Amino acid sequence: MHNEEIVKKCSDRRLCPYEVCIEAGKKANVIICDYFHIFSPRIREAFLGKLEKELEDCILVVDEAHNLPERIRGLLSISLSEYTAKMASKEAAVLGRRNLKEDLEDTEAILKKFSRGMKEGDERFVAKDELMQAIEERTRISYEDFSASVDSLGDETLKIPGRYRSYARSVYNFLESWRGEDVGYARILKKKKNTSLEYKCLDPALSCKPVFDSAHSAVLMSGTLLPLSMYSNLFGFNPDRVRETKYRSPFPDENKLGLIITGVTTRYTKRSGDMYRRYAEKIARISENVAGNLAVFHPAYHIMDAICRELVRSPLKKPLLMERKEMTKGQKKALYMRLARMKDNGGAILMGVQAGSLSEGVDYAGNMLSAVLIVGLPLEKPNLETQALIDYYDFKFQRGWDYGYIYPAMNRSLQAAGRCIRSETDKGAILLMDDRFRWANYRKCLPDDFCYKVTETPEEHLRKFFSQQRY
Repeated sequence: MHNEEIVKKCSDRRLCPYEVCIEAGKKANVIICDYFHIFSPRIREAFLGKLEKELEDCILVVDEAHNLPERIRGLLSISLSEYTAKMASKEAAVLGRRNLKEDLEDTEAILKKFSRGMKEGDERFVAKDELMQAIEERTRISYEDFSASVDSLGDETLKIPGRYRSYARSVYNFLESWRGEDVGYARILKKKKNTSLEYKCLDPALSCKPVFDSAHSAVLMSGTLLPLSMYSNLFGFNPDRVRETKYRSPFPDENKLGLIITGVTTRYTKRSGDMYRRYAEKIARISENVAGNLAVFHPAYHIMDAICRELVRSPLKKPLLMERKEMTKGQKKALYMRLARMKDNGGAILMGVQAGSLSEGVDYAGNMLSAVLIVGLPLEKPNLETQALIDYYDFKFQRGWDYGYIYPAMNRSLQAAGRCIRSETDKGAILLMDDRFRWANYRKCLPDDFCYKVTETPEEHLRKFFSQQRY
């Protein structure tokens, strides 16, 4: 059954769908779950325990494994915001814990003090002792005693009938995590409307290496798991247990046209009104030589908006369909359906972003897209977390910029490019629109069987390719 169907059936019978699935899972040979259930250490123990299964007996099949490093870093990271501290102090007030209420208000005040003099959007690193000492000076009790008091408040809050969440428990989890390791983590303060302090994991191997070392075996797969050696390193695989294998696409080569378009780039130092006009002119000319729908995926919303402002001045024959940052799931589905209807009615131009919900995880079935255009690489100026990641991978692998910055961006671009050819009968063109796709270090992320031509004027190639196709 689909998960939504299980939820509905259980809801109709006043049953917990999770517990029902667990009961079914005890007898199952194949169990499909989120990364969270296996790679979050505390959840894994409870999950497998309920299923009455041992990790040593499991064969793990990890789909879309290119997402695993970032997802694990997220699972092992935790944050504390002003809002969370404020809500925890209200829980203390409700339960009559006056002193603890004041201590939690002091914690909120510490975050405000840490961000004093910073502008919204600014970041800075914070040392472990900086927070621990500030709490002890402000509350006049030890960090350990304060953490234990917050923990007991969380327990009391969760005993209140109808309460399933405690802000105090979130504060406690953060305080305990903050005392953790320095190597493989970064501590960052982010100044914003709701200022937060974050304990960010940098090393996915901290969680996944114990899992893969304990499991009977594992298969990790993805259409963009390149370069393979990087992922072996990031996951901390034992070289004696790993086999790295690449497979050619099973789809006919003649069904796909690959082009690298030169003369344009989204490099930070090259961005300008003139560059955005160049992109718009090329997109407009390309659209005239493609029958059916096109998808144009950009590095960021602000770049997409800048190109669109130039593009609407062109005499386009196809309507523009725009992805928006604030779109709901329903709005995105409606946009998708509109694109599907346009396929046989002159086509449309879908404008979206790389690493967005429309460029990953969406199956444009039935040759819905005749062409996909990748506008540059999603490489923004590194924030503190990215810089910490670069420094850490430099320390551990001597490949900081590659592993922490360039290769993940290439992966997001290639995921978007993969929206074009979805089956052995699909036919279409993939256009990589940035000079950097020609650079040797970037080409390491391109599949071996991705054949491409380099050109500044793709129109002739497109006309020839589509004239030869039979749909």
